[in-house]
Amino acid sequence: MASDPASAINAVPAKSGWRWLWWLLVLIPILIAAAIPAALWFLAETPRGRAFVAQQITGLEPAAGLRFDVGRIDGSLLSRFEMHDIVVRDLDGVLANVPLAKVDWEPLTLISNTISINRLDIPDITLLRMWHINPRDPDEPLLPDIDIRLGRFEITRLKLEKPVFGTAETLFAAGRTDIRDGRLLLDMRATASRGDRLLLLLDAEPDRNSFDLETDLQAPVGGLVTELANVDQPIALKASGAGSWSRWRGRVD
Repeated sequence: MASDPASAINAVPAKSGWRWLWWLLVLIPILIAAAIPAALWFLAETPRGRAFVAQQITGLEPAAGLRFDVGRIDGSLLSRFEMHDIVVRDLDGVLANVPLAKVDWEPLTLISNTISINRLDIPDITLLRMWHINPRDPDEPLLPDIDIRLGRFEITRLKLEKPVFGTAETLFAAGRTDIRDGRLLLDMRATASRGDRLLLLLDAEPDRNSFDLETDLQAPVGGLVTELANVDQPIALKASGAGSWSRWRGRVD
């Protein structure tokens, strides 16, 4: 049957919770790109240089209202490095804690206005509550104007504290993404400790009104999704189709 993408995605209330994960994966590369050019190249391999970059990240003030504190940076800013003790703050205070983020990237691609990250590994994230950020300017593009290639990302433990959904849960998420010329390609899978499973393939160009989607959600009884949906039977939701944000054609089973 034909459907629109918004109703397909919102068919299960818990799906809105994945949006913050996408913002995290977008913002971390942007933070890296904003901080590195500010540091002198010859300082990139020294403790002084890494401390300088950590200070620059802490001083950033994105329009959304998010703030990031970084305890320290180890490794080489020219290839592989680790950011320790990251604290994410929104308009209401501390939002999330990220003890460690491991980055393997190619900084020379910044010359061509591209952030190229081979791998981003985050062993542990604790999300304390739902976020409170400034509303987006509707006249601004939805996607950033810098190309971002993330060859592989993996979040081993995404801990959702009880205030997020009213029940505590731990998720795993992994995949890859590419943002280029206003086009988003996302291939992601996520699982929850209570058995929920999500597979997602997304090809979207928001400013060109293009939206292609394939998704498979499996939610057992007693899992996060069925609890939020207040149902006592398993949920199996599949959606596949192509079209635009305003006129999407596909199937939702």
